[in-house]
Amino acid sequence: MGSLIADEIIRAADEGVPVGALKRIFRVDAETLRAGLRAAVLDGRILAVPKEDWNPKVSTDDREPTVAGVAAQVRATDEKDLMFRIAQVLKTTKLESRILGVLLRRGSAHREQLHEEVEFNRGNPDTPTDIKIVDVVICKLRKKLAKAGLKLLTVPGQGYVMPEEARKSAWSLIQGDEK
Repeated sequence: MGSLIADEIIRAADEGVPVGALKRIFRVDAETLRAGLRAAVLDGRILAVPKEDWNPKVSTDDREPTVAGVAAQVRATDEKDLMFRIAQVLKTTKLESRILGVLLRRGSAHREQLHEEVEFNRGNPDTPTDIKIVDVVICKLRKKLAKAGLKLLTVPGQGYVMPEEARKSAWSLIQGDEK
């Protein structure tokens, strides 16, 4: 895959375009596409390989590759464990843990992406939340991160960024490398 095409595929996958559609749109063979998407997950450029149209006979290990989180190797299937560790170490709520998990893996995210994460993980999908919920959660999360010496920055018009050094420190804390 050329770098320009790869960037377009990554962007489309990040928006949730299913793997089968990506194959058809970009005319890429399945093996190359899956390898490229796995690499993007490992690099932290996308959270997970879109799996809506994966063959159910494909093993979970092939569908959900290891996610590299700067200083940590966290399996995508260990999402609940990661959320629990974040909540336990940093004293965050479930929602704050989810948003922090996205920022830890990606380094940055748009408000809309974080809002989708909020909506996807809600118990009551009938009544959508306002996108401003993200700002409220980020505000509360910043206070908790500050206690641990971690920063979360706002990029006007772009979203939120967790600096590389803060990500490394957070992963160390979550893994129990530091006290």
